[in-house]
Amino acid sequence: MKRVISIIILAICLVFSLSLTACSTTPEEHEHTYSVEWTYNKDYHWHQATCSHTALKTDKQAHEFECVKVEVATYDSAEISTYRCTKCGYEKTEQTSSKLEHTFADRLTHENGTTHWYACLDVGYESLKKGEEQHNLTKGELDASTGYITYSCVCGFTTQKLECVILSMPTISTEKVYRGQTLSNLSFTGGQGSVVGNFVWSNPSQVVTGSGNFNITFVPQDSQYASITQSVYLEAEQLTISISSQGSG
Repeated sequence: MKRVISIIILAICLVFSLSLTACSTTPEEHEHTYSVEWTYNKDYHWHQATCSHTALKTDKQAHEFECVKVEVATYDSAEISTYRCTKCGYEKTEQTSSKLEHTFADRLTHENGTTHWYACLDVGYESLKKGEEQHNLTKGELDASTGYITYSCVCGFTTQKLECVILSMPTISTEKVYRGQTLSNLSFTGGQGSVVGNFVWSNPSQVVTGSGNFNITFVPQDSQYASITQSVYLEAEQLTISISSQGSG
């Protein structure tokens, strides 16, 4: 009987010791810690974990912006507004309006004998010009007493010039004219005026898009004489490039 009791007591002690061992191996519960400072990107802010679980985040929220600064628009720069998040302090800038538009006169002005334009009315920007272009002179009546003809432009500019004539038109120095060429790439041969001068393309940057008439201007060397513009017909071809390949033997 005593032996049985002893065995029971030993069994109880063994179970108790095993239960103590099991408790000691149970891990303690971990409590995450987070920074009091905000971490942010362009869209959100949050508190980042400072414990070993660094990938964890808490309190993730979208930014709440308020405007804190406005750089007003000028004639040279657009309006730029600065916005700051009221919680984390993240800032961003945005263009909130375009540059100021200049005010120009509604009538053409001219201060030289070559061009006219619309003058800028804004203080400090008086040198700005809009729509500057060459005078488009209209031939007036001949003054028989002086031999001069008055030429006038819609802008109000007038000038008096002696008249000359084109005795013969020049010819294009190249045999073929191709579509896509600019007139400045085509040179002249021959041609003569009643006074010394040169023939030039009226619009040298014009691209030849097909056959047709293109303006040539005779410019006298003596500025007392008026320039004369006439057209010349160009037959334009489509440029074709052939590429052949040869096999190696």
